[in-house]
Amino acid sequence: MILKTEQLSFYYGNQQVLHGIDFQIEPGITAIIGPNAVGKSTLMKCLCGILRGQGNVRLDGKLINAWTHEEISRRVSYLPQAFTTRAVLTVFETVLLGRLGHLGWHVSDEDIQIVDRLLEAMQLSELGQRWLNQLSGGQAQRVAIAQALARQPNVLLMDEPTSSLDLRQQVDVLTFIKKWTLENRIATVIAIHDLNLAAQFADNVCMLANGRVFGQGAPRELLTPEAIASVYGVTAHIVHENDRLFVHVLGSL
Repeated sequence: MILKTEQLSFYYGNQQVLHGIDFQIEPGITAIIGPNAVGKSTLMKCLCGILRGQGNVRLDGKLINAWTHEEISRRVSYLPQAFTTRAVLTVFETVLLGRLGHLGWHVSDEDIQIVDRLLEAMQLSELGQRWLNQLSGGQAQRVAIAQALARQPNVLLMDEPTSSLDLRQQVDVLTFIKKWTLENRIATVIAIHDLNLAAQFADNVCMLANGRVFGQGAPRELLTPEAIASVYGVTAHIVHENDRLFVHVLGSL
């Protein structure tokens, strides 16, 4: 176990958003799914210590509020849903900033190699010297993903990382994130709306409904017509083909 919540609840004012979340994350990819406004982004922020709720969040068995900000930053990389920056930096410099916790007095050959690999994987090699304010939304999102990966954390938290990408880019980026997760033996948590992408790339799925954990397990166990109907209010047909699971939404209930 790398990251764990124990009866985690969170309020915005008098409005309770999370209700007693018990959630455990192991190495591999965990997808957090559920309708809008069920608390996915709030849960992600609690997992990395940005928000502090009631109950416990443990990182490597230790309460997260017992770690310093610097210690959390070295172990956890968080990519918010919207990536914005006013920094006057090139694409290369922005991704290199992800190495900040690894940099000594100078940039090493290893740092350069990691950044170059990530730029290539995100199809950004030709844009390395371009300024951030010259990028499209999809290009900027891929820069943010590369920067998050460059940190080489123990836990990678990504909130809708493919929302601004076209279909092929979504598949390419998630394929690389899966490969990176396995190579580095880390825990990657992705909040995502697309159930088919969650089924294809996640090892485990956590389904939220009304701020509570509806269920957690392997995609084949959790993504059933009954669960989808209960959580999303739609009818769905599940197809199993070549060890893959496909969700076909038929209509509203």
